[in-house]
Amino acid sequence: MTFAYTTAQLLSLAPAAISRPIPRPARKILFRLRIWRPRKGRIRLKHSLSAVDGSHKNSTKTILGLLNARSVVNKAALHDTIVDNGIDILALTETWISSDASNAVRLAPPGFSVAHYHRPDRRGGGLSVVYRATFRHSALDFGIFTTFKLLVTKLVCPESAIILAVLYRPPGPAVDSFFEKLETLINYVHLSSSSFIICGDFNCPGSERLSSLLEKNNLSQHVSFPTHRCGNTLDLIITSTSFSDSIKDERSSDVTYSDHKIILVDICTFSIPPLVETRTYRSIHCINLNRFQSDLMAVVDSLLSASLDLDMLASALDRNLHSLLNRHAPLKTITIRRGQKHIFTLSDEARQSKVSKNAAKNAILKSRADCISSEFGKLNSNPRFLWRLANKVLHSHPVHC
Repeated sequence: MTFAYTTAQLLSLAPAAISRPIPRPARKILFRLRIWRPRKGRIRLKHSLSAVDGSHKNSTKTILGLLNARSVVNKAALHDTIVDNGIDILALTETWISSDASNAVRLAPPGFSVAHYHRPDRRGGGLSVVYRATFRHSALDFGIFTTFKLLVTKLVCPESAIILAVLYRPPGPAVDSFFEKLETLINYVHLSSSSFIICGDFNCPGSERLSSLLEKNNLSQHVSFPTHRCGNTLDLIITSTSFSDSIKDERSSDVTYSDHKIILVDICTFSIPPLVETRTYRSIHCINLNRFQSDLMAVVDSLLSASLDLDMLASALDRNLHSLLNRHAPLKTITIRRGQKHIFTLSDEARQSKVSKNAAKNAILKSRADCISSEFGKLNSNPRFLWRLANKVLHSHPVHC
């Protein structure tokens, strides 16, 4: 390895008898021996060394999303959410998908896979993790917890692995058994890996006991803003303190099909593995047309001279043409890397129309909620008309057209 010294370093090594500045002949010898470099060269060397420093390896990040979807039957809207936000891993609660539903298989958009926990006892509930197909996935079984529903999965890429635990606790008072079972889950996850994320809809807004439990187990909670339309923080993302530095840029975004916001974070130490694709092709443009035409005419002449019925002639023609094509342009296989993000093919006008549609839908939902709230307030002292309005809003009676 070559060492380069600054002027000050060289002068500090010099005997007291050497005059300052260093004579030109001495400087030329130092330059020729590559012991002393010009300032410009030292700066270039410094930058080249910092470029290969281990702390600047790969800035690729993985985007994790968390959403209480309140049904994912409208898969097109969910796919738009994944593509619009560039999500790599999406944790979903309240999917409302039963184990025998055919749409459970088609939940993931192209290039993604999905892991499910179906709620078997009654309608509603359900958990899912939608992840890029380039991750290797394995399900983990931590047992059955009676106070909340749980889906635990391990996602592996070539350089690292992460355990993702998604849970949903139904609304209601946070009883002692919930915190006891939650601490049991934390212990299980701690024993499995230090790189883990526990996320989901906890339905514990402003719970001091939850905060003390996380502090006791050396955990960090990353969501500090409202996640529900009513202003409560229900959806949480929890990590170990040692892993918390990897979680960056916590943010939220409204969706039109749920009363919860989608929570987005960047995982900076968990890079996306490249998407590898195998393709098969023929080099048609490399065919010698004269030789191909000559061989083709020979095949046609031999078939026409044979006494074959129509079915046998079609079969022989197909077989001979395949053989001819394999001889002149044999099949070749190539492995390529595809881009990770979906390419938006919508025009600017279509994209703007989509934004306007979502804004209008949000405005309609908000104005409708305000109007209904106002009507209920006016009839608060008249139970008869209040129930009549409730039946009208909830469509309790069939509408005759």
